[in-house]
Amino acid sequence: MVTSDETPPEDANCVAVHALGEESESVIGETLRILADMEDVPVDDLEPLYHRVETDAVVSLLAHARESNSAVSVEFTVDEYTVAVSHDYRESPRDESQVVVEVVDGT
Repeated sequence: MVTSDETPPEDANCVAVHALGEESESVIGETLRILADMEDVPVDDLEPLYHRVETDAVVSLLAHARESNSAVSVEFTVDEYTVAVSHDYRESPRDESQVVVEVVDGT
């Protein structure tokens, strides 16, 4: 199970979420939840993320980074938002994989 540790954004146009755990697939769901919150709409009202980006590729990259204790970062846009998903094994204070999801409003 992934737990989220939402950090307060530095400004109202940016949300960063640190999702700790091993389920990379839930990072996609977390990204959608953040986008829905920023748009102030239910998640079901958003176009599926796989229409915008190869979500399987993102999940595979995160899984590979976790397995090999490597860093990886993927950035893509969804409408006016820039989404950055990164993994850096070395950043975790508990020596666990750390996945960071950051969404920035480009308007």
